[in-house]
Amino acid sequence: MAPQVKVLPSGRKFFVEGRESILDAGLRAGLNLPYGCANGNCGNCLARLVSGGLKKIRHYDFHVSEAEKTQGYFLTCSHAPLTDIEIEVKLTSSPGEIPAQDIIGKIKKIEPLSDQVMALQVRLARADKLQFLAGQRVVLGGNDALPEIELSIASCPCNAVNLAFHVPLLPEEPFSEQLFAGAIKIGQPLRIRGPKGQFVLFEDLVDVPSPKRRNDEFTLPPLLFLSWHTGFAPVRSLIEHALSFETETPLYLYRLSPTPDDIYLDNLCRSWQDVFDHFYYHPLPYRYTLMSSRKEADAIIEEIAARHENLADFNVYVAGPEPLVESAAAIFPAAGVPAGGLKTEIVCLGFCDERTPL
Repeated sequence: MAPQVKVLPSGRKFFVEGRESILDAGLRAGLNLPYGCANGNCGNCLARLVSGGLKKIRHYDFHVSEAEKTQGYFLTCSHAPLTDIEIEVKLTSSPGEIPAQDIIGKIKKIEPLSDQVMALQVRLARADKLQFLAGQRVVLGGNDALPEIELSIASCPCNAVNLAFHVPLLPEEPFSEQLFAGAIKIGQPLRIRGPKGQFVLFEDLVDVPSPKRRNDEFTLPPLLFLSWHTGFAPVRSLIEHALSFETETPLYLYRLSPTPDDIYLDNLCRSWQDVFDHFYYHPLPYRYTLMSSRKEADAIIEEIAARHENLADFNVYVAGPEPLVESAAAIFPAAGVPAGGLKTEIVCLGFCDERTPL
């Protein structure tokens, strides 16, 4: 039986397989454990052992003082559990806690998701894994070889060496043009800078205070996600992270698209609904997909709000064009979503500036 790690004060639990480090196993399980180099040099992954036994599995150069060792402090990147253990460490929950990073990766995969969206996967070296929160963005390119573009990460932080992106077809955007024209190749180096953005899970969902635990177990409020077109990229990251929590709290996903046949990765969303009894997927009718006016956006938000009798316990996440975000900010609170229970990200299809990332 693989040993289990319980993280205090959050109450999160995960198993460590084989010679996995506690850090690697925790990240794989979707926990935002703090770290820097992941190689035993920086000390950012320092945690305190509360109970149970540890074994050292990797050499490290960071100096842990004798006083710290006496108090139970150790590096999660260089140790594995001998038994079930409890450790004390504050999970990374705020974008401000993550350092700016500048990393070179290699393009691993390029494939069309639809006529309008291309999947881009970038592989990082293990020593250069990107620390980020689900829902955040990075800047790709910006060197002599490739133009710069800012995109949301479409994958979970649990796999920080394989980053996924959904690149929309934008005729006057140089990176998009080159990607769709085949000028960007598999194996090509790609610079990554970031992360950026506040479109992340609310902090109390990551490091849960005692009022939100049941019998000392981790739990979540109901989560509602609404995405339009490539707004699904940050929403996908958030959903995969939330699903890793292994709770039975309902998750609702509503998706919109600029064309009737362009709800890309529809089968992925349906597979989530098939596998998880608490996940509910709703692709919305085409009459709501153009996002050309605030009136149209109001109709979408009002319909979604009407489907839920009580939104007072919900956290809501909306990623889409400005009319949709403005409608969400006006209608969801009036429908009962608590103050501070709504997060939004403006996503455009066309000309974007610094306030409107893709």
